[in-house]
Amino acid sequence: MATATARSIARDYLSDSYLFEWDKRSFRADLIFVLPVALCLVIGFAAGHPGAALISAAAP
Repeated sequence: MATATARSIARDYLSDSYLFEWDKRSFRADLIFVLPVALCLVIGFAAGHPGAALISAAAP
């Protein structure tokens, strides 16, 4: 009985991956959101403040 419940929970937990239409994915939005993070990291490391770069990149 416990294994059936565990399987049900695992099935529900991963259902979004099963149901997602992977052939219709687009990386356009990912690229748009990666650019500001990369910019924060580059500017922070170039300015010699790696801690501030990591904090500012994690903030958005």
